Amino acid sequence: MRYPFLLPVIGILVLILTALVGYFLMAQTSSPVSDTPDTQSEAIASISRLSDRTLAGFQKTGVVDLDGPYKKVTAYDGKTTFSFEVPDEWLVELRNTGEIPMNEEELRGFFGDYWDFSDEQLAQKTMGDFLNIFQEIEAETSAGFPLMSVAASDRIYYIDGNIFQTDFYLYPTSMAQKEILNSKKQEAEDFEEYASRYSEEIAKTLQTKWEEGFIDGKSVIIAHEQLEVLENGERLNVATKGRPGGEEIYINLGVKTLLIRKQGFTNSELLENNFRHLISTFKFE
Repeated sequence: MRYPFLLPVIGILVLILTALVGYFLMAQTSSPVSDTPDTQSEAIASISRLSDRTLAGFQKTGVVDLDGPYKKVTAYDGKTTFSFEVPDEWLVELRNTGEIPMNEEELRGFFGDYWDFSDEQLAQKTMGDFLNIFQEIEAETSAGFPLMSVAASDRIYYIDGNIFQTDFYLYPTSMAQKEILNSKKQEAEDFEEYASRYSEEIAKTLQTKWEEGFIDGKSVIIAHEQLEVLENGERLNVATKGRPGGEEIYINLGVKTLLIRKQGFTNSELLENNFRHLISTFKFE
């Protein structure tokens, strides 16, 4: 070799070049930590965005992503349109809004999601069978079957309770008013029972708190269900089966009433604030 004194220099250059190539490849193949769903809420969000339930034929009803952490939910039953915002990770069920009726196959999918039917049982159900289920529920409850639902979880339940779920009903105002009167009557009877079992002071703390107000210019009646109280007067700060601590908001629309039923107290400041955001962004369109 004519220039042996260059060998050390070449060796050093090769080492530097190798290091630079390695660093470049590592930078290209490594992802920032923020790009991966490393929290439970982000993991649920990736599931729920794929799980929002709508029908292909909807024109107004649907879910639209917004800038930031919320999405806009719009429901239309053929006459009334309303919308609100919920966090991106919340699950939304809109197939029963009534904008267009579900066909037999769509009903099969709907009940397959929420009822304890096997695949074989579902396959045997007819359109008449599915409609009978709706009719039975309407006969058992004044509000009937939910128009739509949202949930701060990866599942919506219709055969059991879910404190993370909020349901929406649209039914005759006369029935809603009767329901409110019956609730207050039952509470008066419960007061006497609790007063004799515990004390009048404890009985008072168990009474539902009623208030009136407005949402988007519409008059509302709100019922705040109270959580359970122990015999010593201490209030539990968690939902129980008998007293989940839900909230019911009756919005009078004239002939019809829209009922927003929050099923229970979540014991989470974040989730409770998310529900308040839903109400603060609620509007009729």
